[in-house]
Amino acid sequence: MPTSYAQVVTAFCPAGQRVVSGGGASISLTGIAVSQANASRTGWYVIGSTDDPTIPSQYVQAYALCAPANGAVAARVGNSARDKAQIDGLVDQIEAQARRRAS
Repeated sequence: MPTSYAQVVTAFCPAGQRVVSGGGASISLTGIAVSQANASRTGWYVIGSTDDPTIPSQYVQAYALCAPANGAVAARVGNSARDKAQIDGLVDQIEAQARRRAS
């Protein structure tokens, strides 16, 4: 069962490609809070939010539309520190807003 006001998922491009667009879905009480390319443009992330983290049916999905980059891109797994800091900051903002609404 979720215990957070925000759920995050990232879809990554294959090596050698950059994200040109993307999107996602969030099945929750309040839906998608953020949907955008990560800082390195190697993927797309979606943050779904809810006013009640105890509801077990929350679901978040992301997709990335990718195209060949001008140069080779090294493949990697996971978010960079810059991506993680950006996402964590947005999640903190979403959770703080949800807590204020819930109280």
